[in-house]
Amino acid sequence: MAASIGLGVFQVKNAVSSVFGYNNEGLGYSVFILLAIFAIYTLAAVLPIGKGMKILGDINVVVAVAILVYVFALGNSPFLMNFIAQTFKNTFLGVVPTSLETLPFLNKGWFFDWPNTTLIWWISWTPFLGIFIARISKGRTIRQIIVGGVLAPVMFLIVWFSVFGGTGFLNAIVGDGSIIQYIQDHPDDVYLSFIMVLQKLPLFTLTGIVFIVLILVFLSTTATSSMISLSIITSNGPENAPVVRTLIWSVITTMVAFANVATGTLNGVRAIAVFLGIPYMFVFFLAISGLIRQLRHDARREGYVDPQHKLQKESEQRLGKELT
Repeated sequence: MAASIGLGVFQVKNAVSSVFGYNNEGLGYSVFILLAIFAIYTLAAVLPIGKGMKILGDINVVVAVAILVYVFALGNSPFLMNFIAQTFKNTFLGVVPTSLETLPFLNKGWFFDWPNTTLIWWISWTPFLGIFIARISKGRTIRQIIVGGVLAPVMFLIVWFSVFGGTGFLNAIVGDGSIIQYIQDHPDDVYLSFIMVLQKLPLFTLTGIVFIVLILVFLSTTATSSMISLSIITSNGPENAPVVRTLIWSVITTMVAFANVATGTLNGVRAIAVFLGIPYMFVFFLAISGLIRQLRHDARREGYVDPQHKLQKESEQRLGKELT
């Protein structure tokens, strides 16, 4: 979480510099942005979920959809539609090959290892993110959690990255290629490419400000859920996170993020996040096994009969009658 906040600080700095032309290379600007993010997510975390987290989440969705529709409408829409369809195919058919891709013949770094490191990065998020999803999903069915908590975000992200990424690729084909060139020259600063896409469209001053708001709200939403989950975990699992412990975790996370911002690099904390995610993969598989066992136990307790088992019992009963 600290690494994500640090990345967000750098992204906000670059966005402010691009929109307003400020020279914000000093540490003071970074600290100011970090404190602003800290204030937002700490306030949202200590408030009830229905007031704090819900408000941030609603703002996040509205702003993200508005920017997405804007870029799609003013971009090359037919090309982007084809790009979205292609990305859907690659996402669902290529998830297993991509997971096993190690790029052994390349001089690998953080950017070139992206398929592996990003998957492990997300696995390292699962302990506290899963607890938060469980906390806000009380009373919902498994089907609702899968559709609303897994499939819907994946679908949105496919469209989001297809629209922005497709616009960037199109700039390389029929434009000046500045977006792709910047990513190649600055592999650790790929997030500025979103701002560069908006720069190619009208009303950049307005859309740039909206995008800065989106970054701040998105980071705050993510950090809020993390602080709530960490507070629940370290308090023996109460339904509502204790305010004092939420504040403690907010301060600790911000201090770690400040260390990253002060040094100007996130390589260390990103490496730790990925490194610790590797052994947790085995815990992750154990958790899946435990979930399946618990679901079977609940099904037997509630009197649920598996359709295949029911069909087998009916066949045995018919066979018994025929033999009689």
